[in-house]
Amino acid sequence: MEKEVFWRKKAEEAKAAAEKVKAVSAEKMQTETDPAKAAAWQMEAEAREAVAAETAERAGLVFAGQQESNEENTADRPAEDGPRDTAGSTDAGRERAAGHTIDILDIGVGSGAILLSLLKLLPGSRGLAVDISAEALAVTKENARSLGVADRTWFIQSDFWSRIPAKSQFEIVVSNPPYIPAQVIGTLARDVQKEPRLALDGGQDGLDAYRNITAGMAQHIKPDGLAAFEVGIGQGEAVAALCREQGFSVTAVAKDYAGIDRMVFAARPDSVKAEWVKKLQK
Repeated sequence: MEKEVFWRKKAEEAKAAAEKVKAVSAEKMQTETDPAKAAAWQMEAEAREAVAAETAERAGLVFAGQQESNEENTADRPAEDGPRDTAGSTDAGRERAAGHTIDILDIGVGSGAILLSLLKLLPGSRGLAVDISAEALAVTKENARSLGVADRTWFIQSDFWSRIPAKSQFEIVVSNPPYIPAQVIGTLARDVQKEPRLALDGGQDGLDAYRNITAGMAQHIKPDGLAAFEVGIGQGEAVAALCREQGFSVTAVAKDYAGIDRMVFAARPDSVKAEWVKKLQK
């Protein structure tokens, strides 16, 4: 019961963190001199915050539950000395049980809502923020400082995996990438179209970014790791199928608080996370 209360409190902290991210992004927007760019950042913040806290909470609780019941399974596994290319060897079991040495990657980090919420939810975890936009990374960096997790956050400007070291591996990979079909963008509300096209355009079917990200999962996610995606309406099963093609055959398409399929979680079948992922299916 004490652990349930503890993780419920952590989930509430994660939601509060996401709200603070939104507030900080809005503050930046108010000081932005270009009205079109200001509107774009506002739309970006609103779109990401809607589901970010839920995604972070559920991904984090998979690790919380696994640590609680499978500590013996992880006690002799080496930890990595940072979210990038390392090969350290410490008592990973003890640190993981305390929420440490969990390396998190967020591809297309935007304002940082998912990543920073996870860093708040899992004390001592470390995050790598990746985005092709230097402006997005600047906002995430500002938010990380505001939330007190800047010392656990790294930043790389990159198009998907292109600048991430080949040997880097992570325990959690999350993303809320562009998922709007290209032909739909012109029909969106004018305010939405002010958002940078890179943040909207998901290609012909809206799935191009997911194809790029899932293609690197086998290489960059640790054996007992987890992938978590936010998806557009009606895309859940398609994204889950892309995960299964890469060997992450245990998938869950989860609904948001509005009852819409908006999150996909995936793990390898022999992973200790597999049973926990199954519990996320609604």
